[in-house]
Amino acid sequence: MAVLGYAYVAAVLTDRANPLASPPGNAYELPKLLAAATVMWLVGARKTLRPFAAPWGRTALWNGLLWAVPFFIALHYEYLGGLVGSNFSLTPHHLARMSPHDWTVFAAGAALILSLVGYHGRLAWRARILGRWVGALAVVIAVIALVTFVRRETHTLHIHHFFFFGMLVPWFRFPNPLCALCQGAFAGIAVEGVSRWGMDPTWYPIP
Repeated sequence: MAVLGYAYVAAVLTDRANPLASPPGNAYELPKLLAAATVMWLVGARKTLRPFAAPWGRTALWNGLLWAVPFFIALHYEYLGGLVGSNFSLTPHHLARMSPHDWTVFAAGAALILSLVGYHGRLAWRARILGRWVGALAVVIAVIALVTFVRRETHTLHIHHFFFFGMLVPWFRFPNPLCALCQGAFAGIAVEGVSRWGMDPTWYPIP
């Protein structure tokens, strides 16, 4: 799915002659995506998707309609900004210059994500893994905060959408319809970002 999504975005949505080539200015993006996708599969998707040994009809409905369809729709993430009339990046520079409409869109998106995280936290509690679930999420956030603080004089933080949504995949890992839908969509957004822009760094040198 990662390769198909990558090739679709490259060939159809960005008109690259070679659908497996990296975006301009980047290199080796597909191998890096495959490495990341392997991790997402091992710690996330394999817990959510149905095995193909299961009854075919239920497997097709679950893996196809609930996971693959949202994945494909999310490959068009670039057009979301036009639909909501807002386009901004999660950087200190852009956040300081957002319009009231941008802040409204940001608040709505943040509320949605936080609601989904809370719901999946409840699923983690029911699965009796809440401590590990919260602990792993806290470690990731703490590492990002620590590196940002240490490099604050020379670098600025940029949370790319491929990183943000790809990072959520392992935490949305339960055999639940909403979980499958969210996981497929988030994986699609991550693949779209890598194919369209590449795995750009999370910290940029301050000009």
